[in-house]
Amino acid sequence: RTREEGAPLKLVYAGALKEGGMQAPQMLFDLAAAVRALMGPVELTVLTTSNHEVLSAQADAILGPGVARFEAVRDQKLMPEKLAAHDIACNVYRRPKSDIDHMLCATGFSTKSAEYFAAGLPILVSKYPEAIGHLVSEHDAGAVFDETRADFGLSRDALQRLLAPGVRVRAQALAAQTFDRNVVADRFAALYRSD
Repeated sequence: RTREEGAPLKLVYAGALKEGGMQAPQMLFDLAAAVRALMGPVELTVLTTSNHEVLSAQADAILGPGVARFEAVRDQKLMPEKLAAHDIACNVYRRPKSDIDHMLCATGFSTKSAEYFAAGLPILVSKYPEAIGHLVSEHDAGAVFDETRADFGLSRDALQRLLAPGVRVRAQALAAQTFDRNVVADRFAALYRSD
């Protein structure tokens, strides 16, 4: 996707959202507001089967009417095309509240991240789960944000780098090298053959 000069930055989030859940809508909408403050107009698409009415009211209160739109994608075959129509993916997770939460957040990885990379999207990801942030940083395929800061620890330059030529290709290469079923099968086979 090529973004036209002056066009809104297209953000996307895919998955469940629920206050008090692992993925917090407030954080997503605040992140979109922080990106808008740095980059100008944004459009946020939320692909979810969560309650659109509740989420829409919350998004409108933070971002203003019409900035966020909600869609339920029930046919997973449509997901790659839906994702690829955007500039940047968002991955939001609340901070861990217990030792078990912390362990899960330190080692966990969301399927949606692999889908984002496969669609060629750089990811704005919260510190948790740490494995995603590590991949994003190591492969320059996104940015880790800090939701405890008013600006989310982001800068215009950091966001502009996510739109640079080559980032989408890097994201797709990361998906192929890390998540392709043949690559994963070969890794497991090598692991089982090792001493």
